[in-house]
Amino acid sequence: KMKGMWDISEMIYNNMDYKQNLLINAFTFYIDENKITIPETYNYENEIKDNDSKWYIQNKDSLMINCINKAFKGKYKIHFFKDYKNKLLGIEMKSDKTYIKAYKVMQDFDVDGINW
Repeated sequence: KMKGMWDISEMIYNNMDYKQNLLINAFTFYIDENKITIPETYNYENEIKDNDSKWYIQNKDSLMINCINKAFKGKYKIHFFKDYKNKLLGIEMKSDKTYIKAYKVMQDFDVDGINW
């Protein structure tokens, strides 16, 4: 479910709207070597796939992101959901300081709920 590009629709960091700080509102999870692209913000340059930004699943409902950008770095509780109204596949990610709501890009809504 994690693999692929996600479009960030909401992002709160330290109890403040952080989406306005994003220069690109998407991130991508890669399976190979657990790489992740972290979007460029006004405070941090783009962390491209070739750098050391990585993600790790800790259990079925949590993951760790290790990167330079403090707004994205940390341990997250994750929850997958389907937005039936807009026919989108979504994820909510919550850490001590960050909340992210994102939707999968280029993914068929009518999947079985397991393999998306």
